[in-house]
Amino acid sequence: MDLFQQLISELNLPKISYVKNELLLQQSTPINSLLFCQDADLTIFHINEHGKEFILGVDTNYSGPLGEMEFFQQKPYSTLNVKANKAGYLYKIPKLKLLELLREKPELTILLLEFISTRYNKNITKLMNNITLSARINVIEQVLELKQHSNSPLFKIPVTLKAKQLGITDRCYRQILQVLEKENKLIKQGHEFELLDEKALKDEVLYTEVDK
Repeated sequence: MDLFQQLISELNLPKISYVKNELLLQQSTPINSLLFCQDADLTIFHINEHGKEFILGVDTNYSGPLGEMEFFQQKPYSTLNVKANKAGYLYKIPKLKLLELLREKPELTILLLEFISTRYNKNITKLMNNITLSARINVIEQVLELKQHSNSPLFKIPVTLKAKQLGITDRCYRQILQVLEKENKLIKQGHEFELLDEKALKDEVLYTEVDK
């Protein structure tokens, strides 16, 4: 039994249903309970002071906590928005109940800290890549990932979604795709794309990572 199943079992928590597109966490609102999701599809995004939306991540089949970093702060307010991409259910643990359980079973505290630190490192690595790598390299990495998950040579590129994940404009994203087409590394066929020189794209990403 993993950490979260133990917490759910120990506290006898009820399931709470949510619907598609529901905000599970909302930016700048208090976090009064620690949320645990199971098999959730989520979009994590931030809206800046000018109203521009930045998608920071898209998780599929995610099982684990939400808002755990802010939850343990003195003033727990969510820094991000988390939207459900499909209906599902979650569990809520009030802070006092969780703290009481962790005092009684310190081994659960260690497991929780391990999980939080692992997730934190993963998110920081992704953020640093977005900052340190050029927009072109980030786009190429996304294209290669989309191709990897495709069951055919042709695959779609959701430009608006992918551009938001990188914090760049749709126009900039399309310009990079057009340059790759001119370089004969991919070709657009209708509403889909096909890689013409996958090795060259992989080599470019590899060379950039080695050169960092």
